[in-house]
Amino acid sequence: MPAGPGSAPLSGVRVLSLAQLLPGPYATRLLAELGAEVIMVEQVDGGDPARADPPVFDQVNRGKRSVALDLKTDAGQRALTQLATGSRVVVEGFRPGVAARLGADYATLRGYRPDVVYCSISGYGQDAADRLVPGHDLAFQARAGLVGPDTFDPARTGLPIADLASGMYAALAIVAAVLGGPDTAYLDIGMADAVLSWSSLLLQYDWHGLPSPFAGQADPGYGIFATADDPISLSIAHEDAFWERLCGAIGLTHRSGLRSAQRRQRADELRNELQRRLSRRTAAEWLSELTAAGVPVGRVNDARTVLRDPLFEARGMIRQTPDGVEVRTPLSRLDPARTPPPAPLGADNSTLLAPPAD
Repeated sequence: MPAGPGSAPLSGVRVLSLAQLLPGPYATRLLAELGAEVIMVEQVDGGDPARADPPVFDQVNRGKRSVALDLKTDAGQRALTQLATGSRVVVEGFRPGVAARLGADYATLRGYRPDVVYCSISGYGQDAADRLVPGHDLAFQARAGLVGPDTFDPARTGLPIADLASGMYAALAIVAAVLGGPDTAYLDIGMADAVLSWSSLLLQYDWHGLPSPFAGQADPGYGIFATADDPISLSIAHEDAFWERLCGAIGLTHRSGLRSAQRRQRADELRNELQRRLSRRTAAEWLSELTAAGVPVGRVNDARTVLRDPLFEARGMIRQTPDGVEVRTPLSRLDPARTPPPAPLGADNSTLLAPPAD
């Protein structure tokens, strides 16, 4: 059971991760930051395929231990039984049916650990008609209505939204089950389900016949704008007061009286006017002046400048490590020392697995 007051919420909870790549490992990274002991079960030959992509693997597997097993062998099954018996939580990310063939499904592992909290993460869920259809992040975004002519283009963001959303929901569901009491639980997390939950913020507008303020139909004061050097962001979603302040600061006072609905009707025209004005001065000048005027303006970082942003440095979200740069999660702030680098493949076999019987 989790430790008492003053300890990390999941201190004393062992998590056995049979997942690889991103969704399951991201979920268990969050659990590790809450104090859980996470043991990755990896393939003997090469381990998690994500090891071939160190930036991703290192980011989502910090603070975890590693055991290399071949679950298709008797020795691997004995080791799995030993590990499962000592684990309150099991996370798997196989295609539906694979865990059962490997002797690692909920029904089997519950026989070793009656109070196990078992979480399956898959593309479409365990009981869906399309449960065996293969796919990756983009397929689940598209199925959930997030990708289309009036929505965000994932090629521009490069962010695996389905992977991350399902990992977050899995972690939340696991925490709720563990802290809720000693009962067993089976959690079925579908990646497409997770994206649909998020994209409902966009879909609600379409269902009600309204233009979405999030996806290309926003207020003209909501977007990324070029300046004389670096881009800046403006995030006037619908507030007339912010629009009036912006117009006053950049010399468009004759447009300051336009209300939100009027601005949307003339969005392209007004956006072009803003761009012409903003391109006359540098980002630093606009950031200073617009901030002083009370306009919601911000800097635009890329992959390199974000690592030097004093905001995230002061918040402890970015840390230089011997093996590179760690971008942390908000949970990291609970205990900054909780997420050391990932263990080498199989590093914990000798300490976690009992020697074979004579």
